[in-house]
Amino acid sequence: MWRGEKPLENGDFEKYATHKHSCLEKKDDKFALKRTHDYYYQVQQQLFTLPERKHNDFVVCGVDAAGNAHLFTERILPDTQHWDRMLPKLELFWRLCILPEILGRWYTRRLTAPVKMPEDGCICFCRAQPDKNIITCSNSERPYKDFHISCLGLESVTLPKTWYCPHCSRLPQFKRKRGKSHAQHKNQQNAFNEKALLRDKVCVCEVKATSNDRLLECHSQRCRNGKFFHLGCLGLKRMPNNSKTTWQCPACRKSKFQPTTCTSSSSESESENEVEFVKKTVGSIDKTSVLANLTLI
Repeated sequence: MWRGEKPLENGDFEKYATHKHSCLEKKDDKFALKRTHDYYYQVQQQLFTLPERKHNDFVVCGVDAAGNAHLFTERILPDTQHWDRMLPKLELFWRLCILPEILGRWYTRRLTAPVKMPEDGCICFCRAQPDKNIITCSNSERPYKDFHISCLGLESVTLPKTWYCPHCSRLPQFKRKRGKSHAQHKNQQNAFNEKALLRDKVCVCEVKATSNDRLLECHSQRCRNGKFFHLGCLGLKRMPNNSKTTWQCPACRKSKFQPTTCTSSSSESESENEVEFVKKTVGSIDKTSVLANLTLI
């Protein structure tokens, strides 16, 4: 098989293979068609749709300054692993995109256009009879609400109690809210900053907190380093995963395992609490010798 390609500069395949958008690459001192290039996908598609063809010859032609042609040829064999990866994706694309558009202009028709009801009890955009595995759209105003799970490619998906079809899910009143709303997040952040604003200074930079600061709270009850910290002052680009639960500032983490020491106010009490060594013995101790005197009852 011949495949057209832009002319190479002076037939220089070495230089061409280093180009970002080149279809060739060099492996083990040999040129080969990139397995991630569109040409490779096209060749494999031709081999799949024409099973009587056992191979394809991929050819790139380059002409040097003297007008001499230089050819690169590679025989491409059927790649079953490539087919196993691509076929499920193609089938899903056909079910969700191509078939609904062909049968009912699922994506290009106007939302206000009248909906043609399926005839003879048919359901789904495939206009087929219902079976045991169907799902119902939660929009009560929809003319027909039942769909085949197989047509939507939802066989291996856990379905929620409230589910909207691809058409209704695009309507503003049925769009799914993800996470907290912006207002809830803003109120939570303001309440957090109010605690920091009550302090004279925060962070290791020892400045007054403002309402616009992104602050990180130390959860150690004995924190004496400002309690609230700027991410930039700690060299952080984002909030740690435990920022709202157990995060502690570097100083508190460092002193966490250090023993607490007490100092007396007078030199007299210090001398009373001192420990005096009266004898020092060096040697080995047989820790199992006492077991020899044990008797069984």
